[in-house]
Formats: sequence, structure tokens, C-alpha cells
Amino acid sequence: MAIPGFMKTERISLCLIFILCNVLVLNAQETIHISLGDREDATCEIRETLMKSRSDQVKIIFERGVYYCLSDYANEKYCVISNHGNGTKKILFSLANYKTIEIIGNGATLLFHGRIMPFLFENCQSVKIKGLTINWDIPFTFLGEVVSINSKEGWREIKPFQDGFCWKVEKGQIRFPNIDGFNYTCLGSTLPFEKRTKRVVHGAIDIDSNPSGVERMKNGNLRIYEKLNYYPPVGALLSSKGDREHDRYAPAFDFKECKNICLDSITIHHALGMGFLFERSENMQILNSQIVLPKHTQRVISTTADATHFVNCKGDILIENCRFENMLDDGTNVHGTCVEVDEVIDDYTVRVSLKHFEQLGFKFAERGDDIWFIIHPSPQRGEVNTVSRVFTLNERFIQLSFAKPLPAGLKRGDILENNTWNPTFTMRGCTIRNHRARSVILKTPLKTIIENNQYSGIKPFSLLKADTVSQKTLSFDKMCFTK
Repeated sequence: MAIPGFMKTERISLCLIFILCNVLVLNAQETIHISLGDREDATCEIRETLMKSRSDQVKIIFERGVYYCLSDYANEKYCVISNHGNGTKKILFSLANYKTIEIIGNGATLLFHGRIMPFLFENCQSVKIKGLTINWDIPFTFLGEVVSINSKEGWREIKPFQDGFCWKVEKGQIRFPNIDGFNYTCLGSTLPFEKRTKRVVHGAIDIDSNPSGVERMKNGNLRIYEKLNYYPPVGALLSSKGDREHDRYAPAFDFKECKNICLDSITIHHALGMGFLFERSENMQILNSQIVLPKHTQRVISTTADATHFVNCKGDILIENCRFENMLDDGTNVHGTCVEVDEVIDDYTVRVSLKHFEQLGFKFAERGDDIWFIIHPSPQRGEVNTVSRVFTLNERFIQLSFAKPLPAGLKRGDILENNTWNPTFTMRGCTIRNHRARSVILKTPLKTIIENNQYSGIKPFSLLKADTVSQKTLSFDKMCFTK
């Protein structure tokens, strides 16, 4: 039976109204309030609240207080994370494809337990976060005071800290952090700190510790058997963060392919990796923020890796009025990512490989990116060509096609570097101290300003790391230092 014209018109009108309403919902900013609930674990409540959101423009407002967050009911997702271990991660806030997202912390603290990633942002066009504190109830470190040394017999005796830490001695080895069934395979990276100042002992060496055995003494001390070239001084606090394959679970904040990021008044007391990580992101500000130890704590470690890290970013980076202390790697590291030629396929196409195990899966280039060619034995950047097609074979190998023919003589082992993704960088009014590694390491060819900062660490300032050309080959064209 034919449908009368007026009924057709009515149906079309209703459809248009439905579509319009959905468009308005998507384009209207939605406010989400997160309050302290009755549950001991806040993870479920936060997840359920976020799932109700329908807009791509969201403001999240926390009630001030402490939110205890377990990993049991967190989002689960396989993640490729630069300079961390790839794998399935538990994530509290997994936020993707937002036009704008704003988080107002109001001084709230997110207190985590176990292996969990606090924040993951993917493909967001504008991100603002203010007034949040990140911490863990039990850190993923082991700590003890050195009470005696016997270098001839090859042992050190320590008084282990128990309050606020979690560990056990099992089968002649120290197992930590002993949380939810997870332990590192060995003590791993081990560094001595001064007891009073909690800064790295002068002249200290980072020990890759893998004891042959551990004996629990009658007085509760632990005798650790291990022949070392360097023994920490008696009285020092000796901190370990576990084996290298597992000691970088995830950063506190990870931004992937995001734009226009502003982080203000953020405090990070601990993280299972870096504090702030930015991957292929654009225009970033970290203001009035700090990575520091909690007050009145026995801990000597804040984040177990860099305070801030920028990988293949572009636009402007600004770090201003910040304090980064007691992390186990650099204060700031800004770099690109290079790949090595595996095979020249034809005149326009090359297969390349990511070489470092913590760069596997990284998005080296996309269509339209300009690429430098560095042909061995010269370390200099050579020809520039534009990517026309990207085919990812797996986490290690990528096939790239270019708009113009490849340089003559390109061969296996030569290097490609992304020219498009490089940022300008400004650091102003910051303090970086009491940490392992460098305060600042910068590898961008664009304008860089370092102004009114205080650096104090094992390697207070490093302008350009002397990497081999197969890893990264970068130079500074413009540099400004002011007091």
C-alpha cells in the first residue's frame, strides 16, 4: 500500500529531528561529577560514571578527597607505549577521540594499588587537567639501609624497610613488590641515596643487582651475597626497582596523537614508569606541577623512570614553574625516533625496522611526513623525501613508500629519521634534582630556550646525547640560554 505524502514527510522530519538531536548531544559539553562513594575501591564507580557519557566534549569534576583505586575492575587494553613495556594494561581513565576534555581535580588524590595505568589519552584535540595528585599506597621499589659491607667475601648487609613497603624472602632471593602475585625477577637497578637529604650518594654507581643469594639474619637484617665492583657506603639508603624487562609498566599520564595539552598543578608522588609521556602529540604545556616524594615518607624514589618524556612531538613544548625530584631517570627527554633500513624493495619502497625493544610498535611515520635519509658512514642528514604509503607488517617492521625515488646507494643498515615531527622547546623556572641520570636531554633541531632553572643530579645537564647514528642522529640549529 502506498504511503501518503504527508506521512513520508512526517517520517523524514522525525528522522531529521533524531539526527539533529544526536548531533547536538555530540557537540554539547557534558559535565561529569565524580564524588567520593561508599565503596572502598573507586575504580568501578569512576568507570561506570564515564561509561554514561555520550558527548565528545567533556568536563570531569572531582570532589576533593582520596580515591582508592584497585586494578581488578579497571579497563584492560593492549598498549604500545614508547620507552615502556608493551602489553595488556589495566587503565583507570582510557579516553579516546574527544574534541575537548577537561579534568578539574579540586585537589583530589588518586591513590593506586598494584599494576595499573592512571591516564591514557588517544587522539584528543584539546586536553586540560588541573589540580590532581597521583600516588600509590605501596611503591614498586625495595628499600633498606646499608649496615655493613664485606667486599672480600662479596656481601652487603641491609636493614630492610617494612612500613609502607611490601616484600618477602623466598628461595634465597628478595621478592618485591609482592602485590597481587606480581614480583620482579631480581633486585635490578639499585642505587644508594643519602639518608638525610634523600639525594643520590656522590659518586654512586647504578648497580644492576642480581644476587646469588639472600640470607635473613636473626636481627631481621638481610645479607645479600653479590660480588660488586662498587659497594654502597654504610649508612646509605639502598633502593631497587626491579629487572629491566618489567620495571616500566606504564606512565602516570600517556598522551598519544593528542593536541593542545595543558597540565596545571599536577602532583605525582609515584608512578610505575614515567610521570608524563607524550607520543606524536602537538602543543604541550606542563605548568606549576611537581614530581616529588610525599611528605614524611621513608621513600627515596618518585617515578621509576623519567619525569617527562616527549617522543616525535611537534608544535611548542613549554615546561614552566615545575619541580621534578627523585625520579630514576631524566628530568626531561625530548627526542625523535629513527629506523634502520632492513631491505630496499624497489626504487620507491623500503622496509625498515625499529631496533630498541622499548620502541617496538611505535608509529614512526604516516603519509605526508618528510623523512631524512642518513647513509652510512656519514652521520649527516641527507636527502628529504615524503612518505606516500605506510604498511605496518608487525611491531618491528614497517614498509614505507615515497613520493620520489630513494637516494642512490641506500642500503641495509642506513638510517631514516622523521623530519616533520620536531618541536620547539622552552623550560623556564624549573628545579630538577636528587635523581638518577640527566636533568635535561634535548634532541630537536628547532628553537630551544632554557631559562632560570636549577639542575642538580648525577649528570646535571646534557644537551645532546652521544648516541650512535643507528639510534638517533639529531643536531641543534638554534639554542638560547639565559640566567
